[in-house]
Amino acid sequence: MQCHPSTQNTTTLAAGALRPLAGTAIYPGTVTGAAALIGITVHGTRARAYVCDGMPGWAVTLADWFTGPVRAGTLDAVSGQHRVRLAARLGGLTASGTVTLADGQIYRFTAPLAASGGRAGVFEGTGRLLGLAYHAGRIVLPGGGQRSAAEYPAGPAREHGIAYLPLGPT
Repeated sequence: MQCHPSTQNTTTLAAGALRPLAGTAIYPGTVTGAAALIGITVHGTRARAYVCDGMPGWAVTLADWFTGPVRAGTLDAVSGQHRVRLAARLGGLTASGTVTLADGQIYRFTAPLAASGGRAGVFEGTGRLLGLAYHAGRIVLPGGGQRSAAEYPAGPAREHGIAYLPLGPT
């Protein structure tokens, strides 16, 4: 998985306010061998995660959401968008694991536990633009690095191709 300068339209979507995903533990981190970041939030026995490589001016090649139960400190989930699999071990200070693409490519990740009250986290937003729904996500690392993208239009849309557009900077 490589992040490439876009050969298509490099339009960025200025999505409305993205809300932070609440959680008792938030793990933002990097995906080894890719330009992607990962963010995992845990709330009780449920987790929500986002993996994304979207940057303004670059083609988005990965933007997938995951939701699933946390059992014995692990999360195993498959995205609905592209059938990407996330296998994560959620420790007290670090989450680690693998992201397996539909074509079988495997990437490892590590994500340290974010300090509470900091800027780091996973953010999600939905809305409408020109009458069509969008679903946007952003991962922000403690040092400020971030990746974000919006699926536009979101979900099944007749006579419209779905594009994954990088979001503008915050």
